[in-house]
Amino acid sequence: MEILVQGVEEWLARELPGWATRTRFHARRVDGDHVLVLTARDTREDVGYAVFDRELSHLYYMETRKDRQRRGVGERLWEKVKASAVHRDITVTADSEEGKRRLQVWGFVEVEGVWTWRRPREVTAGESRSD
Repeated sequence: MEILVQGVEEWLARELPGWATRTRFHARRVDGDHVLVLTARDTREDVGYAVFDRELSHLYYMETRKDRQRRGVGERLWEKVKASAVHRDITVTADSEEGKRRLQVWGFVEVEGVWTWRRPREVTAGESRSD
């Protein structure tokens, strides 16, 4: 599986599968050249998407094709989101109980409706984690 990274306009110009309706909706609501759409592709077909604002480190939406759920697609997209973030914290809002459960598994904490994941601070030589 590979993860393609595109700007929103470039991604919307592609021929998209019917199951990507919600991702299209979320991608059209955001603007700015710092918003990316990450596409998980298996062989020649899309199996998952994530809409992510790199500069704000905010994940707008993530979707996996139904027949590919629970097969690591979401985890691969999440790893690419983390690698693309410019800030230590990544935020997201959850719109389903299943989404909230997934965020908890990934280490997000909810405060007033906003879920936040914090990248562990790098430990340098001569420093301990408690510093």
